[in-house]
Amino acid sequence: MFDSRNIATVERISEMVQTIQEEQSISSRWPRVILGHCGMSPGSPRLYEFLSHPLIFGETSTLHGKDVPLLFESAHDNIHDPAHRWSEKLIFGTDYSFLSVQAADVILYLLSRDFPGDPSDIQRILAGNALSLVGRPFAPAARSRKRPRQFLLSESVSGLSVEIIQRAAETADALGWRLASLDFMRPPDGTWVSPDSFASGENGVYRDSCVMSLQRDGVLVHLWLRPQPGGGYCIGVVYVGRKHRVVTTESYAHGANESLSALLNASSMLLFSIDDLMLEIRRALS
Repeated sequence: MFDSRNIATVERISEMVQTIQEEQSISSRWPRVILGHCGMSPGSPRLYEFLSHPLIFGETSTLHGKDVPLLFESAHDNIHDPAHRWSEKLIFGTDYSFLSVQAADVILYLLSRDFPGDPSDIQRILAGNALSLVGRPFAPAARSRKRPRQFLLSESVSGLSVEIIQRAAETADALGWRLASLDFMRPPDGTWVSPDSFASGENGVYRDSCVMSLQRDGVLVHLWLRPQPGGGYCIGVVYVGRKHRVVTTESYAHGANESLSALLNASSMLLFSIDDLMLEIRRALS
């Protein structure tokens, strides 16, 4: 990660990356370079030319005020990297002493209707890209041999996702599982454009609801909660360590994980109450 407060510095960094890549015959994945403070030059067309290089990414610290929409709109229109979507080239960041200004300006814009992307773009910019560059921060020490399970909650049960999440967390906690993360894969109802308003095709908004990650004794388990189109819920229990894993919303849009889907569908069980669901989750986590 380099401090790149002016476009001349960015140009020198770009030249260095290209030289190293040519001399060392390095693959298209390494070395990956982050331009820190790229928000200092949001109006320069050359910035987006450099960010179009597959190995160069930009970090947004110093970005604030009117420069916020300028950077993201320009990136949306001018980053042309065949290996990455435009939003994969930007990483959210702030200067330590300006958290209340920079963070607020950027996050509020990302969550506004003026932002030229969708929820998956927001996920990438705020955290996904940083995690992708750093690499997987957690790998389960123990490999589970349990097969994925899936529970279908009756269509008569709807609008209770918060209760399901809360009770599932309580059930897991009682069995000694630690809630490592709760990742919402789509925004709550009423906070984004309705999926039905899109004319056609997949938009990534309604693919998944959330994934609850649980850890115990080095084992990682995902509880995958998805609302069903006709009502009710689908809850998958996926034991990480097997080759089948929950994929992200953006990855899923490019093609379903058929092996995982097949295993989940093969083990589906229809349930008619949240109490029955909690009993089965308890059995799956025991």
